[in-house]
Amino acid sequence: MEKARPKRPVGAFVIMLALGLAVYACSFITFPANSILPDYTTWLQQIAAGNFLAKIAWVFADWAEPCYQATALGGILMILGCVISLHTGKKSKMTFGVCYGTGLFYRILVAQLIAIVGSGFLYQGMFENKDIGFVPTFIAVASFTPAIVITYGGEWRKVFTAGILGIICGCPFAYFTYANFVQPWGLPGCVAWVTPMIVMGFVGIEVCRVLPWMKRQRSDPEKPAPEKKDVVVPGQANISEMNGLWFVKRVFTDFSEPNFYGNELSGLLFVLGGVISVFLNPKNPCYGDGNLFLAILASQLLASALGIFLYWHRYYELGWYNTFVPLASLTPAFLLFYGTSFHVLITAVIIGAVFMPPVADWIGRTVAKHHAGYIGSVVAMWILPIVFISAFNYIPGFGC
Repeated sequence: MEKARPKRPVGAFVIMLALGLAVYACSFITFPANSILPDYTTWLQQIAAGNFLAKIAWVFADWAEPCYQATALGGILMILGCVISLHTGKKSKMTFGVCYGTGLFYRILVAQLIAIVGSGFLYQGMFENKDIGFVPTFIAVASFTPAIVITYGGEWRKVFTAGILGIICGCPFAYFTYANFVQPWGLPGCVAWVTPMIVMGFVGIEVCRVLPWMKRQRSDPEKPAPEKKDVVVPGQANISEMNGLWFVKRVFTDFSEPNFYGNELSGLLFVLGGVISVFLNPKNPCYGDGNLFLAILASQLLASALGIFLYWHRYYELGWYNTFVPLASLTPAFLLFYGTSFHVLITAVIIGAVFMPPVADWIGRTVAKHHAGYIGSVVAMWILPIVFISAFNYIPGFGC
């Protein structure tokens, strides 16, 4: 006899809502002006002057950029969370594994590092331009570079190919889109960042099919090593896993999804790293505004919790769903556009959580079903912020 689908964990949902609202309340606190970390403006100036440590910090901050947080400590702890999860083996209490159980974490990490370090070296001149307050070197971390490794395997020639494509097609493409279209037309910044992700998802990954060394080899890892814990599988096997603790873990997992890690410890440490950065210098994270960082973090916690609660049945049926999409696009974009007032926060959370996951899922399963798996997510990140932010520009309390 088939067992019933596990009930939605109302208690865990309420706890995560309370946590999100508590973080939002903290966004109104005036934090001490510590300078243990440099403020964001000084950080950019140090990079422009060639400061090595500042450049290294920027590299790790790129791991936080997909969630709009720009915190080096958060990026470092995100990577550390994956390493800990992998090396605890059978003793690990992680539910979601690392990199979807592919066994490719270190290969993906190397490809991401190649792309980010190479971009920082080649596009140093962008940091020297005083009119630029942000350089989008993070593009390859959260899109086609890890997708290429997952799609074609982890042989080292493929890893380097993915990294080099990230250098060539990530940062310059994103900045060109921002400077020539997004900024002049008043569009959300996420449109510029996801445009190269979409184009390279459709074009770049397909181009790799004709490269002779991109065919799968026996040396390519196909599945997790035996000692690693399996990821949750769809259907009946989820019943024993899907409970209140699973719900909380899933919320934090969403913070590492844009980087293709899908691990709850990684997401939790990432969040803690950003919070700690606020105390070390409130003008360091989130482009120099720690209070904005906390408001964005609150909106992301709430959007993830609401999305998982609403689409609980989809997690049961599919084993995975796109509830991370609003965290990396529309929800923080609303706060950057319209401010951090409570009505803006709630609107951003509800719209992001309700509309973005199913749209991303539909696009991925229909329009882009023969392409890289992340395409549905990034196309939704491109379309829905334009639609909703354009509409809300004419609504009192937002754009009017």
